[in-house]
Amino acid sequence: MKKLLIALILLAIIAVVTNPDEQKHKDAVKRELKAELQKNNTLEGLITDEFKLGDMVLNKVVTRENKHLYSVTKIKVMGVEKEVGYGFLGFVLINRDALKTQKQKD
Repeated sequence: MKKLLIALILLAIIAVVTNPDEQKHKDAVKRELKAELQKNNTLEGLITDEFKLGDMVLNKVVTRENKHLYSVTKIKVMGVEKEVGYGFLGFVLINRDALKTQKQKD
C-alpha cells in the first residue's frame, strides 16, 4: 500500500513538472490547423502566407488553462470559448473534431 502511495505521489509530481506551457498548446493547434489546410488545399505557398498572419490570430484566440496535473487548450472565437485539447506529461493532444466544429460555427 505504501509503495502504491509513493508511486502515485511521484506520478503527480512528474505530471506537474512536465505540464505543457501555453506555447506548446498554441503550437499544437497550429499544427492541427495546418494539417487540415494541407489536406484540403494543394497551394503550399498560400498556406505559408496564411500562417504568418495566422500566428498573430492564434496568439490571441488560443489559451491554456492550468489544472496543475494537466492543462486544457481553449479557443475563444466571437465570445464563445471551447475546449479543443488537453496537455499532460509534456504532450498536447488536440481534438480535430472539436476544431472542425469551431471552424464550422464561425
